[in-house]
Amino acid sequence: MPPGIVVAAPASSAGKTTFTVGLIGALRRQGIKVAAAKCGPDYIDTQYLETASGRPAYNLDGWAMPDETLCAAAAAASCGECDALVVEGAMGVLDGAGMSGRGSTADVAAALAMPLVMVVDISRLAQTAMLAPVGLKQLRPSLELAGVVLNNVKSRRHLELACSGIRDAGIPLLGWMPSRPELSVGSRHLGLVAVADNAAASRTIDRIADQVAETVDLTAVQQVMSSRKTSHGRLESVAMRPPGQTIAIANDRAFSFKYWHMIDGWRQQGSSVEFFSPLGDEAPSRSADAVYLPGGYPELHASRLAAATRFRMGMHEASRRGCVVYGECGGYMALGRELQDASGKFHEMLGLLPHSTSFHEPKLHIGYRTLECTPNAPVAGSYFGHEHHHASVTGPKTGAGLFKAHDADGNCLGCIGHVSGSVCGSFAHIVCRRNEEHP
Repeated sequence: MPPGIVVAAPASSAGKTTFTVGLIGALRRQGIKVAAAKCGPDYIDTQYLETASGRPAYNLDGWAMPDETLCAAAAAASCGECDALVVEGAMGVLDGAGMSGRGSTADVAAALAMPLVMVVDISRLAQTAMLAPVGLKQLRPSLELAGVVLNNVKSRRHLELACSGIRDAGIPLLGWMPSRPELSVGSRHLGLVAVADNAAASRTIDRIADQVAETVDLTAVQQVMSSRKTSHGRLESVAMRPPGQTIAIANDRAFSFKYWHMIDGWRQQGSSVEFFSPLGDEAPSRSADAVYLPGGYPELHASRLAAATRFRMGMHEASRRGCVVYGECGGYMALGRELQDASGKFHEMLGLLPHSTSFHEPKLHIGYRTLECTPNAPVAGSYFGHEHHHASVTGPKTGAGLFKAHDADGNCLGCIGHVSGSVCGSFAHIVCRRNEEHP
């Protein structure tokens, strides 16, 4: 892997994504080839990292991936040709899955043997800004905390007050970011607004890169990047078993939540992949023996999906010829009978599975999952995954389930998802294959 850093924070919404995309943009302007990755299962942040870096951004999941395969994904992100790897953390630096907190940003940094840079939001702090970095050094002394970037600085006096505490703690200050609305991107019900739905994403990243170049010591940041050698395996050991030899993958604004380590793993196992757009009313290729509908935002495009006749006919034809059809979250919703949007309107979906879904009374479902395929499933294996959605299954709970599921603490959740012949899906997103060495 190339030299790199992990960007952490004491809490969510501290400005990790803002600083990370700005740093990537500023480094690229200096002629540095930068690879990007995201801690945890988040799909939307990676879209901003991809826009900033100009290359696919990989997910590094410390809960789902053993250290060796986590490092394999990090190495794949750099493609063997990048000068630096910038990894954006998730939530607070010590926040992980379940009661154990396994898989936190700190755990990922330790596995990668990379230094941490902590972004501290001081919008409601001054000298207390030093509390989180000092606490991290005491709780995880084996980690290398390379420095702090202060975010949401309101004035020169505010910066001086916060810096005094940082200096007293002996922690390097690498820079700061002002409190300016134009340096942020919008949010909605699953986090940030997806890049495809944010026309100003590239311009916003450019503005943030301008700010980082002005108020962050880029030379100091590059100096703290380490180039430690880390052994790693192959992504084929991480990925879900390929559902077919030729896999057609839905890929557009309605179905954009895919993991590059999964797709690369399928390729390493000998499968070929091709993309198609349901929103463009495209059908999966007739040469495909498997169809994958990833998650995304079908609820925002339900009318167009309901009117996409070629897509509908192609999916039914694929099912009739025995293709394995697999849908995750948004893809699972599209495979059902109906989707009720937040306004209460019903939209006809593909009807390849017996369930319906609704956003009319949104309820947050979130958490890591251990998933064991049921005997009826057209796919096989045991996996680590996660759920993050506001939709719920409505109507009769008929049909066979796809997975036997447990949460991160081992509590049984029963069977989730549906299976009908060669068609299957659930709200869970698969992250990684499970093995006995990584319980």
